[in-house]
Amino acid sequence: MRFWFWITTILLVDQWSKWIVGLKLIPGQSVEVWPGVMWFTHVFNRGAAFSILQGATVLFILTAVTVVLVLIGYNHLAKPQPLLQHFTGIMAGGALGNLLDRCRLGYVADFIDFHWFPVFNVADMAIVIGGIMMVAYFIWFDKDGMNDER
Repeated sequence: MRFWFWITTILLVDQWSKWIVGLKLIPGQSVEVWPGVMWFTHVFNRGAAFSILQGATVLFILTAVTVVLVLIGYNHLAKPQPLLQHFTGIMAGGALGNLLDRCRLGYVADFIDFHWFPVFNVADMAIVIGGIMMVAYFIWFDKDGMNDER
């Protein structure tokens, strides 16, 4: 249940935030939301992280589908620890958010801009944060990888 809660929450927040940005900003437009720190800049990313591999949409779609299916299978079959259910749900929700953009639009809508880092979105944050939390879990809480207490 934790896994599906996070998939749904991340997917809804991601798509809602992209929809609002699309309503309020034209492509390329930038609005300062935190003076001198953060802007919302409406851009289209046809590549992967940091806009690498521009135009490889089919590759990204296949990769995202594979990741989501592996995470669903892992949660269904392995029945992981509650924390891992949270983390994998967060990552899967982010992957689905960007996958939906690619399938529907042919690109990913990005908008969070710090001017010193590539523009990103809620789905990107979910993938990175979920991944970092999962790695941290295995480093600090489940060193042998065999902890099966539920």
